Amino acid sequence: GRLVRSFDEVRQLVTRNELELRSEVLVHDEEVAARLSSLEQASGEGSSASDARIIVDRSTEVIVEARAPAGGLLLLADTYYPGWRAKIDGVETPIIKANVAHRAVQLAPGSHRVVFTYRPRSLLCGVALSGVGLIVSLLWTAMCWHRR
Repeated sequence: GRLVRSFDEVRQLVTRNELELRSEVLVHDEEVAARLSSLEQASGEGSSASDARIIVDRSTEVIVEARAPAGGLLLLADTYYPGWRAKIDGVETPIIKANVAHRAVQLAPGSHRVVFTYRPRSLLCGVALSGVGLIVSLLWTAMCWHRR
């Protein structure tokens, strides 16, 4: 993983033709970049084949089966956006913003099932407010009915 701090830095890498997105992932967090760098050094870059297969691809859910013998980063070329959650083998894990606009998760060595689900807070707030509105409407209707 290569650390980039700004979109301008990405633009410069592209302009100078110093970026190979088929084999390199751009990350925007120093801690993540350091972990990935030490992982690459420990395993020897490109020393083991990894693969991933999308099992389910819906607008609010993506399930991927991944095999990474040396561990690494699973990059999903979908848009990074608040509201997405990820679980690896049933355990909640942070989503990493990668390649400016994509999302990724860090995998430990081995085979994994990664589930991405979209549950935006705005939806939860909307459901809660609708519920409150329904209760108020029912109470108001009951009070008006009772006054007759």
